[in-house]
Amino acid sequence: MLTTALSASLQAFYTLYTALLVYLAQRVALSRRLSQRQLLTTIHDVTGAWGGLGAALDGLWQQTKVVASPLGVLSVTAYLLNISVLHIASSSIIQFQTFNNTLTASAPTAVGWPNSSVNYTGFDWATISSLAPSVGNLSGLGHAGLANGIVYDVLLDNTGIGNITVNATSINADCALVTGLIYDPTARPGQFRTQNNYIFPSTFVPWKDQVLCYNVLTAWNVLNFYVTTAIEGSAALPDRTTIPMNWTYYASPGDSPTNVSFATIDMSWVTCNISHLRTSAIVDAQSNTFLSGASEAPVSSTWTSASSESMVDLTQEAANETWIWASFGSAPLIDLDPICSASEAREASEGYNTYSSLLGRCGYQPNMLDVYLMQLLGMNASQVTPSLFNDPAYSSNTTPSFTLSVDQMEMAVSRVLAAMVWTGLS
Repeated sequence: MLTTALSASLQAFYTLYTALLVYLAQRVALSRRLSQRQLLTTIHDVTGAWGGLGAALDGLWQQTKVVASPLGVLSVTAYLLNISVLHIASSSIIQFQTFNNTLTASAPTAVGWPNSSVNYTGFDWATISSLAPSVGNLSGLGHAGLANGIVYDVLLDNTGIGNITVNATSINADCALVTGLIYDPTARPGQFRTQNNYIFPSTFVPWKDQVLCYNVLTAWNVLNFYVTTAIEGSAALPDRTTIPMNWTYYASPGDSPTNVSFATIDMSWVTCNISHLRTSAIVDAQSNTFLSGASEAPVSSTWTSASSESMVDLTQEAANETWIWASFGSAPLIDLDPICSASEAREASEGYNTYSSLLGRCGYQPNMLDVYLMQLLGMNASQVTPSLFNDPAYSSNTTPSFTLSVDQMEMAVSRVLAAMVWTGLS
C-alpha cells in the first residue's frame, strides 16, 4: 500500500511540475516575442504553436507553404515534444520497491537449553512438574523461549527491529508399541514378564482411556506408558501389541468385597525413546515470538513395534538425560480417587469392611504430568479424570472412547518435556 501511494504521488508531482514548466516557458516566450520588433505573421505563428503539441506540429507544416518563422515554430515544437516524452517516461525514472536488509550483528540472549555442565540432579523436579502444566494457560504469563516441543534462546535486548537467529533445541519422542509382554495376574503383585522371564512389576489394572507413565527404569532417556485407549491402525499392527487384563468391579455400590463381576481391558505398553536436536530458530527481535527456522522434530506416521526383550538391561548411564525419567517420577499426585479394581481394593483392605475404605487403599493415582499429557492429547475431562468408575453401571463398560495415534503421542510427550525444561530454567 505504501509503495502504491508513493508511486501515485510521484506521478502526480511530475504531471503538475511539467504543466507548470510549460506555462512558465510559454509566458516567458510570448513576453520576449512581444518585446521585440517582429513581423505580425511571425508572432501569430509562434503564439499559435504554444497551443499544444498538435498545434505546434500543424504550424510547422504550414511553414512549408508560407515561410514566416520556421525556426521559432520548430523550437516550440521541440520543447513541447520533449516535455511530452518526459511526462511519459517520468514513472520509470524513479520507482519504489520493497526489499529486505539483512544486517549481521550479535546480541545477548538468555540460554534456553542448559549446557553439558548443568547439574540436572539439583533441579526441584517435583515443583517444576507441578508448574509446567500451567504454561500457556495463565493470563499474563508469557512463554517466550518455548514453542511446542522447541526450547529456544531469548533475546535480552529488545530495542532492535526485525528478526534474529538464535540457538534452539527440538525434543523428539520416538514412540513404539511393545510386543511380547505377558501379563501374569496370579502373581502378587501382578506383573508383566518378557518371554525370557524378565519381570516388570505391575501393582494395578488401569482404567479405560488412560495414558499413564509406568515409571519403570529401562533407560534414562526412555519413558514407558500404560495405554488403555484404542490404538489407531491396530488392525495392521503385529500380534501381541495389546495385553488383556482382568478388570474386577462391584456388582452394585456398597456391595461386600466378595460380590464382584469381571470384565476385560485391553492394555498396550508404549515406550518412547527421547532425544534432542540442536538447531536454530528465527524469532522477532522485540517480542521474542517464535517465527520459523527450527521445526519440531519429525513425528511418526504409523505405529511401529519394539520387542520387549530389547528393553531389558538398558539402565546404562546416559549423559544429561537422567532428568527425563526423574521428571515424570517426581510429579505430584492428583488428589483424586485412585484407579483400581474391586479385587485390588479387597486385597488391600487388610480388614476394612466398607467400600470407601477399601477404595482408598489401593491402585494408582495419576500425577500432574499424566493429566497434562492426556490434556495435550485432546482427551476430555471425563477421560482424563474419570469420576464414575466406582459406579458399577459405568465401570462394567471397558470399551475405550478415545483413539490414540502415534503422532499425537510423540508430539504430546515432546511438548511436556519441553515445558519441563523451560519451566526449570525460567
